[in-house]
Amino acid sequence: MSTLDKADDCEVLIVGAGLSGLIAGIALQLKGRRSHIIERSARPGGLCGNYTSDGYEFTIACNDFGTGMRDTLKALGVDVEFNKQKTLIVTDDRRYSLPPNSATLGLLLANPRGIYRYYRGVFGADARVHADEGLSRFVDGVFRDKRPRALFKLPAYLMGVAADDFPVSALADEVKYKFGYHQPLTPVGGPNALVTALVERYLELGGDISYNREYLASSAVAGGVRVETSRGLIDAAKVITTVDWSSHEARALRRGLPISVLHVALDRSFRYPSGVHTVVHYPGDAGDWFAELEAGRQPGRFGFHLYRCGSRHAHDYQAVNIYFYQPRNDGGTGYALSEEVEVYIFDAIERMLPGFGAALLYKCYVSPEEFERRHRLSSRVMPYVMPADFSKPTSAGETPGVYGAGNACHPPGDHAGAAIQSALLAAEAVMEVSR
Repeated sequence: MSTLDKADDCEVLIVGAGLSGLIAGIALQLKGRRSHIIERSARPGGLCGNYTSDGYEFTIACNDFGTGMRDTLKALGVDVEFNKQKTLIVTDDRRYSLPPNSATLGLLLANPRGIYRYYRGVFGADARVHADEGLSRFVDGVFRDKRPRALFKLPAYLMGVAADDFPVSALADEVKYKFGYHQPLTPVGGPNALVTALVERYLELGGDISYNREYLASSAVAGGVRVETSRGLIDAAKVITTVDWSSHEARALRRGLPISVLHVALDRSFRYPSGVHTVVHYPGDAGDWFAELEAGRQPGRFGFHLYRCGSRHAHDYQAVNIYFYQPRNDGGTGYALSEEVEVYIFDAIERMLPGFGAALLYKCYVSPEEFERRHRLSSRVMPYVMPADFSKPTSAGETPGVYGAGNACHPPGDHAGAAIQSALLAAEAVMEVSR
């Protein structure tokens, strides 16, 4: 229940109870700043959480995290236990792993010159030269062997953009900002357990949340900011808004590809690979088939990935999400799942995970449009394809007293690791001004 009954009853108002908003709130409460979060949905978490489809529980989107998330939560006193997980990458007839397994290490050791040039170009003496270069061109230039070329273009696929549109500098950001995705982690109990722990910590520190209250507009007034919501006005000394990307549409940036989802329930007897969370089907060179998707054509071979959904509840089934991109459809009539695409996906999974088809109990296709209808959120991993000269804005917004947090703000990156760091920066900016 909310205790925000008066328009002048808020020191710092936070818009959005996703990961970024909750982290910002906890950071402020720890510093003695009284905050209140408003959330347009009936639940917290944003893209991080679970929901039920036809009686089966599935993860919405966010599913694995880096060591940066673990370290941040520990510093904020949020009690969440994480499991170390592996990502299995199946490319043609070979299987690689993150963190590296013997096959992955063998591939790296077989290409010492390429690895040296790669490291030098991303982190070393040549980093400035290649920072704005597209990943595809850079990787093709440093490796003679086609096998590492394909593997080292994987980050672009995971972000939903062609490798030519993924800057080399984004690889360096992983280390610079200590996101820690080199070691995938999943919260014990799934994303709902993580969100529950964040909410409990925030409320424990004296924070407050209003659900089903949508932000509409804000304006500077004497002594602070007046915020218009779907349930009346709020006057606050400061505002942190977990902004979306609408403010960047004026730049006419190209949208990233939305992702489609197949929810699948399997019999509990199915044996998923031990210690593996995400399995990536990654044929050939992503530069080829992703270019076809960008051009609006369905390639004969294409990549997709799947993972087991975590939950705090025991079920008599295993829930799995399958994610894949479909051809660019800007201005089209909507995304549909063709029989050819569905057959391709399940045939490929059967080769990677034998017995998958026989264990199938339920499947449900969720198009990008249906995803947005169900969750009021976009399924685009990278909302906009950013040119090399693009820099995300800092937390300080155009309206005095209003600060931004979330993936539309610094630091670079469109993932949970960047979102929580932006929240900490926004909270620090509020503290600096308040001193």
